Amino acid sequence: MGERIERVPVSRDTYEKLDLRHRRFVDMNAYQARFVDCDFSFSIFERAYFRSAVFSNCTFTGCRFYDSNLRGASFPGSDFKYSTFHRTLIEPREMIALLPQEANLKRDSLQNLRANAAEIGDFSSQRDFVLAEIGAAVDHQSRAWKGTEDYYRRKYPGFLNKTKAALAYLGLRFGGFLWGHGERPLRLVGSAAFFILLLSLINMWSVVPNVGWQESGSGLKILKYCFDQFWDSGPDSSFKGYILVDYALIGMRYLYIGLFISVLFKSISHR
Repeated sequence: MGERIERVPVSRDTYEKLDLRHRRFVDMNAYQARFVDCDFSFSIFERAYFRSAVFSNCTFTGCRFYDSNLRGASFPGSDFKYSTFHRTLIEPREMIALLPQEANLKRDSLQNLRANAAEIGDFSSQRDFVLAEIGAAVDHQSRAWKGTEDYYRRKYPGFLNKTKAALAYLGLRFGGFLWGHGERPLRLVGSAAFFILLLSLINMWSVVPNVGWQESGSGLKILKYCFDQFWDSGPDSSFKGYILVDYALIGMRYLYIGLFISVLFKSISHR
């Protein structure tokens, strides 16, 4: 019953300098095979099995992979520019290392890899791809507003375009510092502590002249006031400083509650 599936058996053999461009490979079994200086550009792989295979200095430009298994395979010196993956098992670190050096192409490739990881439910790898994608986006916006390369000078000419790129760059940097874009929860604790300490130092200019350095506990009571105001836990009004600092701390409270809920929801939804 059923139609027998014919697999292309190329496992455990070595292939060198083959021109395999513009081909369709269906059910290709390349287990422990070795390919050297082969060109697979613009080919399509469906249900390919590359476990423990080695592809040295091979070209996969514009290739598409569907329902394939690339786990355990290595691709030293290979080129995956413009390639896409769909429901394919891959090694995240291996693929990130092989991405194009151009920041915009790297970002686009990482978006596809992140979507592929979501398709197969590999959420731990998805996190790696998200962080790498953000890093590529930061690099892309940095090059855009600096205009140090000919491509970016032509793509983002003029003051307005450079200003937009600079604002996007600063936004990405600030989001990374504030909460690690939702992928590094401990950044929430670190950034909250930083802002509370900064606002406490600002408040010292208002509080110390009124209560004295000793009465402020060498500034610790001012820090405690800001911390209590942030947590809404009954701060001692004797060490109240600038009203704008209070408003900032209250705003921070609700901002961080929202960010924490977002991180918590993302963590639970991936279980």
